[in-house]
Amino acid sequence: DCCTIVDHISGATNYFFSPTKVAEWFYDSISIVLSEIQKKPQRGMPKVEKVEKNGTVISIILGVGSSRMLYDIVPVVSFKGWPAVAQSWLMENHFWDGKITEEEVISGFYLVPACSFKGKKDNEWRLSFARSEVQLKKCISSSLMQAYQACKAIIIKLLSRPKAISPYHLRSMMLWACDRLPANYLAQEDYAAHFLLGLIDDLQHCLV
Repeated sequence: DCCTIVDHISGATNYFFSPTKVAEWFYDSISIVLSEIQKKPQRGMPKVEKVEKNGTVISIILGVGSSRMLYDIVPVVSFKGWPAVAQSWLMENHFWDGKITEEEVISGFYLVPACSFKGKKDNEWRLSFARSEVQLKKCISSSLMQAYQACKAIIIKLLSRPKAISPYHLRSMMLWACDRLPANYLAQEDYAAHFLLGLIDDLQHCLV
């Protein structure tokens, strides 16, 4: 059962598809599969080094020889189309206008098991436009992508994956910067260092 029950003030009973219960079910299912893999290891297949649950995220470390690979897995609910609540965003001017079609951008979205800081984690989901972001990245210059990857490395490696900042926040800032800054400035191929400093500055403004 992946639903929570909440009594309404009118006396009616409301059922919510619970993100935390879905995440628990997903973790149990993944654990069973990985346990079977560990019982019957096959030559050449990655070895499961560690499985850890962080909230609704499952972190899996796989080992191949001396190499280690980290995978963060999140259960999602997938939808086609575009949510009505985000319809007004399509009416605005964007950096990708004329580069890709609107149909490519609005191909689908997800519900992910994460709520706002003061939200009800057992009942609330968050909209994710990761599928659209894959298309939007086609319109971002290589120098800005280099700056993004460098900034992400600073967050993950030097700051040891802080909870207050994640690649999700950084990716959102980069996309907002693309809409905010002139296209000819963003197209500069030798401006990776400038873009990196700009992302760090934007990050500072968001945190302070």
